[in-house]
Amino acid sequence: SSDALVTSLRRQLTQQSADAIKAVQPAHELDALQARVERLERQAAAYEMLTGLSVDVGKDGRTISCCCKGEERAHEFAVDLFPEDGDAGDLGYQPASGDGSCKELPDYLQDGIIFERSQAPTLMCKIIGVVMSRS
Repeated sequence: SSDALVTSLRRQLTQQSADAIKAVQPAHELDALQARVERLERQAAAYEMLTGLSVDVGKDGRTISCCCKGEERAHEFAVDLFPEDGDAGDLGYQPASGDGSCKELPDYLQDGIIFERSQAPTLMCKIIGVVMSRS
């Protein structure tokens, strides 16, 4: 009967359409993910251009490697998001080298310290200000 044939063909067409949509969907998701990655990379580049500070979050998600570069000096340091000696919510600061690579920084930033998360913007402003200042 023709009604049974039409119903069967519609069912097959619906299934094939659904299968086609499923096959295309991951490509769209991949494109969306790639677009998001590119946007985040542009944001990081803009942040670095505006501040002179580049950051790289470690694979472990615990440490942020930072490099602040000015015209006359640079300072590399790490920020530990979960310092062992700190309280919950504290951060750790550690200069990359103990050789005093940026002697213009205050004494308290010459060695590692643990500080409250709320103080992070103040600390970053201090580092950026010193690194960017001209002698």
